[in-house]
Amino acid sequence: MSGSPQESGSPRENGLPRDWLPTLVRFLDREPVVVRIVVAEVRGSTPREPGAFMLVGRDGVEGSIGGGQLEWEAIAGARELLEDAAVSARVNKVVLGADVGQCCGGVVSLWLERFTRESLELLGKAGDAGARGRAVLSSTIRGAGVEHNVARRAGAVALTRAGVEAASVAAGAVAGARAGVDAGVAEAADRLFREPRQRAHPILTRNVAGELTFIERLDDEFPAVWLYGAGHVGQALARILAELPLRLTWIDSRAELFPETPSGGVRILRDADSVTTVSEAPVGAYFIVMSHSHPLDFALCHALLERNDFAWLGLIGSASKAAGSDRV
Repeated sequence: MSGSPQESGSPRENGLPRDWLPTLVRFLDREPVVVRIVVAEVRGSTPREPGAFMLVGRDGVEGSIGGGQLEWEAIAGARELLEDAAVSARVNKVVLGADVGQCCGGVVSLWLERFTRESLELLGKAGDAGARGRAVLSSTIRGAGVEHNVARRAGAVALTRAGVEAASVAAGAVAGARAGVDAGVAEAADRLFREPRQRAHPILTRNVAGELTFIERLDDEFPAVWLYGAGHVGQALARILAELPLRLTWIDSRAELFPETPSGGVRILRDADSVTTVSEAPVGAYFIVMSHSHPLDFALCHALLERNDFAWLGLIGSASKAAGSDRV
C-alpha cells in the first residue's frame, strides 16, 4: 500500500471496545507491554461470548470478559504474564462454579497472550488483511513463544506462517501455500472461513503435536464502505457514516483536509494516486466517489468497474457528468 493509513479509536458496544486490533494498537501507544485476554471457547452458561476480550497493562485495563471472580483472576494471570518474559501465551480453562464460585455454571477457556511494541508490524498487517475481506489469524503456542499465521480468502483458502520475531506477512505470501501448517489447524481455519461472519466464532484446537492454536476471523461483520474525496461534501458524509454500523475507509491525496482526530473506527488513506487503492478494497464493498476531479472520478469508476466485484457504486455529479459517465 502506497498511502499512509490512520485509524481512530475503535467503535464501542455498551461502552466496551468492539475491535481488538485497533484497541490493542492504541493501548501499545500508552504501554510497552500488554496482555490480551480473550474468551476462546465456552460450554454452557457463561458471562461473555467467544471473542469477548480485555487488555491488561501495568497501568491500566480496557474491556471486559464478564466481570466477577473470573475476570479478577484473569487480570491477575495477565499481570503475571506481563512480568514473565519467558512465556508469551497460555490458556486457562475455568469451571465457573467449581473454580471461581460463579453461578453461571459453564466452562470458559481463556487465551492470554503478551504483545509488545515489536508486535505492531504484525498487528498492522493483520488489520490490513482483515480490511480487505475474509481473513483469519492463527496463533500457535510453540515452546515459550507464539507463532502467528495470517490467511486471506482469495479464491482458495491459504495459510502462511509468520513468526512473532520477524512479524512478516508479505502480501504475496498471504495468498500462498499452507506449507508448515498441520491439517487439523488448516481444516479448522477452512471451517471458519466458510461461516457467515456473524457466526464465525473463534476456534481453540490442539494439533497432533499437542500444541494449542487459537484461530479467529479478522474481518469485521459490518459492511465495508470506501469513500473517495475529503472535500466539504465528503467531510459531511464521513461524519454521518462514522456514526453508522459499518467500516469506513476514507481516501484522498490531500492530507491536510482530513481531521486530526477521525471519528470512531474510520480508516484514512492518504495516497498520491487514489486509483491504486482500488485493488486493496475487499470484495463486496460499497463505494462512494466524490473526489475533487472529474477525470479522477472517472478513473476510479473505471477501475472499480474493471474489478466488478463490489456491492454498490455511487458517483456524485450533475446530469452532464452522469451522461459522461455512461462512456466509462
